[in-house]
Amino acid sequence: NRTDATSTIKAALADTLTTIQMVSKAVTDAQNAVTFITNTQPDYQSKTSATTIANVNTWSSKANSDLTNLISTQNSIQTAENSYASLTTGADQYDIQAAQISLAQQQRTYSNYFIRAPYDGIVGRIPVNAFGQANSGTVIATVVGTQMLATISLDEVSAAKVKVGQPANVTFNAISGFTATGTVSVVDQIGTVSSGVVSYGVKIAINTQDSRIKPGMSINTNIITSQKDGVLIVPNSAVKTQQGSSYVQVLDKPSVASSTGMGGFTRSITVSTNTVPAKINVTVGDSDNTNTEIVSGLTKGQFVVTRTISGATTQTTTATPSLLSGLGGGRGGRPAGN
Repeated sequence: NRTDATSTIKAALADTLTTIQMVSKAVTDAQNAVTFITNTQPDYQSKTSATTIANVNTWSSKANSDLTNLISTQNSIQTAENSYASLTTGADQYDIQAAQISLAQQQRTYSNYFIRAPYDGIVGRIPVNAFGQANSGTVIATVVGTQMLATISLDEVSAAKVKVGQPANVTFNAISGFTATGTVSVVDQIGTVSSGVVSYGVKIAINTQDSRIKPGMSINTNIITSQKDGVLIVPNSAVKTQQGSSYVQVLDKPSVASSTGMGGFTRSITVSTNTVPAKINVTVGDSDNTNTEIVSGLTKGQFVVTRTISGATTQTTTATPSLLSGLGGGRGGRPAGN
């Protein structure tokens, strides 16, 4: 590898050059044999197909090209080394630096003959065979890295809220009851358009190590784009808009009764009122799929209407137990809470 001694690298380059020379000679001999048969043995000419001739010519061209490139690389490295060696005795600092840069460039050119894994990991698959020819784009090996990445696609609205470094939770369809934590590591800057819909690729680095996680598993992700503690919230269904302003309906001084079950736990809460709910203008903040933050307009403990049932003749409704529950006046309600 590139960290080996210079003598080791030179020896490897010399061995490679010798091999290519032998391959080139072998292909040239085969090319001469085909030409001889084609020109002097008419009885065998029909057996020497155009495909065979084309293949041999292609091999010859490829071998000669590789041979030329290797010789050029070897000569360039030697020239750079000679220039550097001559400059180290009496040359000024800038000439020495220029020679060092030239030598490094030639060594990088030589390093293009090697394929290296971009990160640590385990080789999980090698789809090629020894002595096969690798062209541009040929997959040499599949490397399973130690850092697991979950790749997802987001629509443009969601992608605008996602940033690198945000925490995320990842669940797996194949692993019941298991949730892994992660961090957004990559957000594509350029979207992909399909059928008029723009989407952006996002990669999440999974921080939880678990042997049950396998490459290619189906996942579900929740990315936390914002988090606030101690805020006043109401259900999204309680917030309504009119002429650009937000408001909620509040029950004024309702009567609250509760019933208990076995063990003293609250079984139900009944909220009743004889007055029409009041409409209160509010200032809203952030929201998620369930709740909306109320910045101003409400106080903790007030009962808000989340749903209206038409045709009700009774002004009493019973709700199931909830820390934020409360219904009344024929209207579903919940108290604002944090």
